[in-house]
Amino acid sequence: MKILNHKDAINRRLYKGLIIVETAIYRVFWLNRTVLRVGEGRFYVVKPS
Repeated sequence: MKILNHKDAINRRLYKGLIIVETAIYRVFWLNRTVLRVGEGRFYVVKPS
């Protein structure tokens, strides 16, 4: 795909940046739900039983 003008290039960079941020937010959300639990201001790891 050929980039026709500078606005397309800027939009493409912004879109890629949004995907990276969205992926990072999802990973932190997943980590908080599955591995880390917040209790009384401390983080601790939940070990599988």
